[in-house]
Amino acid sequence: MSRDAILGRVREALSVKTDPHVREVAEKSSHSLPVLANGPDGRTQAVKEFLPFVGDSLEDHIAAFKILSDKLQTEFIVVPTIEAARQAIEQMREQHQWERIGIHDHELVQSCVDHLKVEFTNTSSNYSTSELEKCDVGISGCDALIAQTASALVTNHSAGGRALSVLPPHHVVVAESSQMVTTMADGFAIIREKHNEKWPSFISFITGPSRTADIERILVLGAHGPKKLTIIMISA
Repeated sequence: MSRDAILGRVREALSVKTDPHVREVAEKSSHSLPVLANGPDGRTQAVKEFLPFVGDSLEDHIAAFKILSDKLQTEFIVVPTIEAARQAIEQMREQHQWERIGIHDHELVQSCVDHLKVEFTNTSSNYSTSELEKCDVGISGCDALIAQTASALVTNHSAGGRALSVLPPHHVVVAESSQMVTTMADGFAIIREKHNEKWPSFISFITGPSRTADIERILVLGAHGPKKLTIIMISA
């Protein structure tokens, strides 16, 4: 990007009034680069031009999410019912020999794990980080699934705090098909509607397991967080 283009974007940003969270819509740009402005519903044409088209139907979104998940090394499991989700988690427990699971007070999470015969660390009550570090897996809810990026949008409310999705080596997200949206902007619109001006202190888009290739371009999973990510979506 040229020096003039960079300075043009800075000048434009300074000329637009802001509120604590969202920049108002800028109708025109003073340079050749698109303006990523937020409309009333959180959508912008500019965002759509940058990210891949994923269709309009839920089936299209699920197909796109699956393709990107495979590329990102995310395990994406679609099940028809909560009972099927329970069975999928039980199979993973047997396969990976989980002995301790980190959870939080989330209705869908509780429904999926209440049958498991393991030790639990609940981050919604008093707990120590050392206890959570001993967990084989952390299972949480989410605010939305983003079709364009195969991401899970989580906050400290939906994911049981800041640590549950980070400390255990395996993170499992449980969600319902109604939580699948098209873009990240749609995800922010959900946060805005749910929390109004009292935004959560922690908002994150989780896209694949933690990874880095900083050292000699060798990809290493689990460098800064879980080395395995599983997303279970209940389609019913």
